[in-house]
Amino acid sequence: MSRRPCLLYRVSGAATAPAAAVFPVDFSRSGGIAGFDDRLHIDADGMMTVSHRGSTGAPVKADPAVVAALQQVLSAPSLATAKPLASSAICADGFRYRLSTPAWTYSADDCSGNHPEIERVLDVLLPLLKR
Repeated sequence: MSRRPCLLYRVSGAATAPAAAVFPVDFSRSGGIAGFDDRLHIDADGMMTVSHRGSTGAPVKADPAVVAALQQVLSAPSLATAKPLASSAICADGFRYRLSTPAWTYSADDCSGNHPEIERVLDVLLPLLKR
């Protein structure tokens, strides 16, 4: 099963977000066959905390290049104006993602469709969950 999300819908937020408004970022990934419950919080200064199933690690400093890449992908106008995609009723063993910035919140899952904007964000965020 691909980790690529298939459903993206806006939960709330403004139509556009200036670059400075993307931090702090809260991201979660849940579900999957193993029942993941991973969470990530990143502040504008790059300090981040990662938790897995409620166990939170010590704050660490993210690589500045990663923070810059995250700011770039989260500031993309196409992400701020993404439209909802159709959903499948069942998402067995798929992941659910939730991404929040001060300006907007998105949720996505692995079960239907394709959304390049959120895929670019996941390419930056998912490796950070391994810390």
